[in-house]
Formats: sequence, structure tokens, C-alpha cells
Amino acid sequence: MVAAEAGQRVALFDKSDLGVATSGGWYGILHGGLRYLQSADLRRFRESIVSRRWFAANVAAHVAKMPFLMPLYGRGLKRPSVFRGAFLADELAGWDRNREVDHGLRITRGKVLNRSDTINLCQHLPQSHLQGGALWEELVVPDSQKFFGALIERAKSLGVAFFPSTEVSELLTSDNKVAGIKAQTLGGPNAVEVRAHLVVNAAGPWAWELNARLDPDRARKQPLALAFNMVLAPKAPAPVGVSLYPAVGDGDMLFLYPQGAQTFAGTWYVPHRGTADDQSVDQKDVDQFLTALNGSLNGIEYRSEDVVSIRSGLLPVVEAGTTRLASEDQVFDHGSAGGPKGFFTQVGVKYTTARLVAGRTLRAAKLLA
Repeated sequence: MVAAEAGQRVALFDKSDLGVATSGGWYGILHGGLRYLQSADLRRFRESIVSRRWFAANVAAHVAKMPFLMPLYGRGLKRPSVFRGAFLADELAGWDRNREVDHGLRITRGKVLNRSDTINLCQHLPQSHLQGGALWEELVVPDSQKFFGALIERAKSLGVAFFPSTEVSELLTSDNKVAGIKAQTLGGPNAVEVRAHLVVNAAGPWAWELNARLDPDRARKQPLALAFNMVLAPKAPAPVGVSLYPAVGDGDMLFLYPQGAQTFAGTWYVPHRGTADDQSVDQKDVDQFLTALNGSLNGIEYRSEDVVSIRSGLLPVVEAGTTRLASEDQVFDHGSAGGPKGFFTQVGVKYTTARLVAGRTLRAAKLLA
């Protein structure tokens, strides 16, 4: 879509449907980058602010504002004094967060609650050593199918041609320059050939597998982790989203937020050792996730039968066999490494800022200022 907005003619091929796989398994939060202030990563913070603002301004009908609460127990950076400073920095560095955003989606400044108000907002929080809570707002996507559908319609209005269920099979070149691609409709006899001077491999977890076919001399293995979220039948433990670190296990930060009369819970990570086509979630991993949720809240007993649906996807990690997620997006110029000029591979790490990764690729290809 970014290329189409810049006046380029664009064709998009997907061997499945758009908005599935890793994108479909996404936890539906358009983060404003507050966590990046903890590591003084102002660049990623600003990228998150700008990206979230774009979604709020351009697909406003498909996003909603939701408060999130994090209990503060005085450990590490999870202290009231630290969050007061973080919210002040968030306000100053994100001064333009609401520019061109409708009033109902404008993000207000976060605040630190006292212990009593924190408990009143979520009575299931463990109270031992609780000092208070941090309360801030994020944008969430209530219905991911409608959200992606709106983005697709916007892209079509810009002239993007879509080819779902069509797998790219060959990169066409001339004098070591990209000339286009060949693709095959899955389950059918139709072959497609498109001439182009720029080809971007944005196949997510399949990117480097696809490169083994398109540019084998520069193909490599990308270690991945399986990430999954769950929709649970019971009502959410609070009228707001709850963000907490699991008291048991070694998972990353967990989010629970109301989704109608149900609860959206995310995210749990496990090392991935299969191919990108294998994104199945084992029952033992579901059980570990439920154990982490139950052990982090009082009076909560989520069971396997409470799981309504599971959404999974694969994310790049820095080391095979671990769940240490990569923090930096990849834009690889095959031409600069001796491969076909005009061929790029991009792999993002965060859906919120995916548009900015596309912009980096277009700038590297000198199609965007």
C-alpha cells in the first residue's frame, strides 16, 4: 500500500489469503511504544507513535481505545515513581500522537493509581507487596477480519492488484536485474507472469524459504519462534486490559483484555523447529499458558475447555531454539550482495510499524524520498 500511495503500480501475491498466518495470529494491539521508553529507544517509540496515529486516522471505524492496567510491585522498573516519569516522557516525546485523530480515539496521558484504586479496578490481582498500578491507553482491533478487509479495500482503491492463493515460483531477471516474476495459482492450472523492475519478498516466516527458490545463492535460514494467543470463554478479569508478567513459568509479558463477553489472552512463545508451514500449537504449550495465567491472578481458573480459539504465527528470533525475539526489522538488498538488482527481502517484527518497514524498502530501492 505504501508503494501505491507513492504512485507506483503494485501487484501483491499471496499463496494463501491476506491477513492470515502471522498477521491473523496477531494480538490486535496497536502499541504506542511506551515500553521502548524504558530502554530509552526513542526511535522505536516515535515509530510506534507515528504508525498508531496512521491507523487511527485511516481505519478509525475498525479500531477502539482501551485502557490497560499494569500492577506495580516495586520490582525493577515496575515502580510507581518510574512510571510517573515514563508517562511524563511519553507525553513530551509523543506530543503529536493525536494529530488528525478523531476525538473518540485520542490517547490521553497515562497515570499511576494508588493501591486501593488498582485493586478496585482488578480485584484478581495478587495484593502482597502491591504498591499501585500504571494505567494507560492503547488502540485495539475488535475484529481483525474487518480490519484487514478495510486495509485491502483501501489498497484496491489505490490500484493494487491482488492475487490470493497464488504462489511465486520464479524471479525473472535480465542482465542481473529484476524483470518480474512467475507465479502459479494453487490448485489450478493458471500461471501468471508479471513484469516489474522491483520485487519485494515480504513472505514473513516463509521469506527465506522462498529465497531458496528465487535467489538461492543468498538464501539462509531464519530461526523462528511460535507465538500464539487465545480467546477464552470466561469474562475478562477486569473491565480494562490487564498487563502483567507471569508469576510462574518464563513467559514474556501477558495481556488480557475484554473481547465482548470473552477474554483475549496473549502472548505465549515457544521455540519453533519445523518449517514455516507448521504452525500448530501443542496442548502442552496451551496448558503452560493457562498455568501462567492462573498463577498470575487470584481467583482465576482457566481450563482447556475454556479455550474458544487459538491464533498462532511465527516470529524471527536472534538464536535458534529460543524465544528471544528479534527487535530489529530486516530489509535485505539482494543486489548489493551480488544478487539481482531490484530484489529485496523484508521481514518485520511488529505489525504496528509494518508500514515503516515498507517505507525503508522503498527508500532503499530509491522509489521513495
